[in-house]
Amino acid sequence: MHSFRYLSRIIIGMSFIMLFLTSCGEAQIKPASSEDTMIAFVLGVDMEKREIHLDIGDWVNRNNTTGKRVDIRHSQTVSYDETTIFDSENGRIDPQDLKKGQKLVVSPTPASETKRERHTYKANKIFKATMSKQERWKGFLSSGDGFHTVVMYEEGTRPPFDELDFEKHVPISFKGGIWWKTDEEGTVVDYKQEFGFEKLPVILVFDKDGLVFQTDSMEKLKIWSDEGNVADKIAEKLIVLKRVGTENKYDDHKEITDNESILNIKAILKSGEWEKVKFSKERPPDYKLHFEPTDGRKTKAILYDVWFTNGFAQIYIDATNLYKKLSKEDSSVLQSIVS
Repeated sequence: MHSFRYLSRIIIGMSFIMLFLTSCGEAQIKPASSEDTMIAFVLGVDMEKREIHLDIGDWVNRNNTTGKRVDIRHSQTVSYDETTIFDSENGRIDPQDLKKGQKLVVSPTPASETKRERHTYKANKIFKATMSKQERWKGFLSSGDGFHTVVMYEEGTRPPFDELDFEKHVPISFKGGIWWKTDEEGTVVDYKQEFGFEKLPVILVFDKDGLVFQTDSMEKLKIWSDEGNVADKIAEKLIVLKRVGTENKYDDHKEITDNESILNIKAILKSGEWEKVKFSKERPPDYKLHFEPTDGRKTKAILYDVWFTNGFAQIYIDATNLYKKLSKEDSSVLQSIVS
């Protein structure tokens, strides 16, 4: 009887030990914020020194309810070694896979979070966390109800416009702030893919929710600003008719109502010079476009005939004999919207 009791105790004890060792071996890191984990964003990784430089400004201000940050550029360096566990939702990762701007959950936290200069300390666990849109677009989105303008350009170059150009042509841009940002390699966000532009420099305009307008031209930005008053939604829709077959017959193709597309097309139509000429082609227009008020009011609309040939768009207003051939870039934008 005594032997059986001892054996039972040994089996139960061994079970607890195995359970403990298993949980330690798995060392699962939960991507959650607490007092013993630190939310941070990668500034850089030094593989030789085995150090990760982190921006911890948001974490330092996590309990700040004043609306005023105590430290904008709060940084911390952590070291790692072969015992440090690197993990993500998809499994283990390598330090060299970390890119600038990546969100991390690091534990333990530094001994001090108030001193500007801190000693480097060793991280036991580092978790590569999923980033929200607000985190991916940090620095781009407007902080209030206005608009925030971002000028992106290649490293080692100078953009073709500066603060004086904005002050002269689009002074309202300064109300929401302007950020001059180089397009760096090795960042966690591919901004060209994220925002859908192909070349630099580019002007991007954001509200608090996302991208509302982009262009490479100060003139088009001014047109967009004047058209939309950089505040109100455009109360118009674009009606697109598409040619059926080879004859001069058209079907309703689509109605475009989103603000960004409407303003982009208006900027394209208003930029550059129209030529007064009698214009004709061997085939009828590929598309016919006109704007209508969204409230149902009847207005006299301008009808735009559009042809796409070899990557270029030609536009003709038959009523006034006005003709314009678009650049390849503007042609591509127009075709992507109406087709």
